[in-house]
Amino acid sequence: DETRSKWQNLDHWDAYAKEKTGNENAVAYDAFILYINEICELLRSLGYTNLRMWNDDVYRDFDTGYTGVTQIDPTLEIQYWSKNANGGKNTVFVYLERGHKVLNFISYYTYYVVGMGSYFGVPADQVEREWDAYLFDKDEPANNPPAPCEGVLGGGYCLWSDMPATETEDEVLEHVLPFIKAIGKKLM
Repeated sequence: DETRSKWQNLDHWDAYAKEKTGNENAVAYDAFILYINEICELLRSLGYTNLRMWNDDVYRDFDTGYTGVTQIDPTLEIQYWSKNANGGKNTVFVYLERGHKVLNFISYYTYYVVGMGSYFGVPADQVEREWDAYLFDKDEPANNPPAPCEGVLGGGYCLWSDMPATETEDEVLEHVLPFIKAIGKKLM
């Protein structure tokens, strides 16, 4: 059914969530949360402690039918890269208010994508001038926590190799080194 979101078209996940939780209000998104929590449990059983997830689809209720039957493990750290990851609905405060620690990986400043036009948002000197670990939304200052904020752990730089054959390792290093240096200075 094209009038429903992808989450509402996952009937087998919906049935699984109802069966697993014993709650008729459970929906496919609850199955996703159950899966995320199971992965967290597995990784902890193997000795991993700081578990992280990108903010994609975390606390997505606007098109899933989610009513809170299940809850994502609040100790899961969130690597926040874009408020658009959830249809533009979730600022960083959504995660902080639910007890998650967050890391700033906002794509405008902290991304390089090999291939795809070798995307990087802004020049490295602009990153150094403007970005810091508390700048999650450059357009809406109210969407940024004040510094310092106990829930913000820092940030980092992302290198996505969508089309690895388009650049050599040396070319990638030449492109990203100025950004890594700029972000490193801001995180010291």
